[in-house]
Amino acid sequence: MNSKADLRAHGLFVSHAGMGTIITSLELRKPIVVMPKRASLGEQRNEHQLATVRHFRRSKQVLVADSELELGSVLDQVLAADLLTPVRHPAVRPVGLPIPR
Repeated sequence: MNSKADLRAHGLFVSHAGMGTIITSLELRKPIVVMPKRASLGEQRNEHQLATVRHFRRSKQVLVADSELELGSVLDQVLAADLLTPVRHPAVRPVGLPIPR
């Protein structure tokens, strides 16, 4: 996993519903779209990630896609709600400003 300094450069996280990634996104005040791994599909040993998303479903910063079929519409919601954190990259300058020499 990247360092927190590296993660600050991202406007949105997309992940499984692991607590470490959710907590990191909350600490950095970044929105996160999570899709829980499921034991019923052989992806986990139990359904603990379903319990995690039940808890965080009320959060405006944690958005849940219950399946890969919902992922696109949840990402569309993020874009429509303008939830992305503006990120300034040091190499990107506004148009029209001179480049320092």
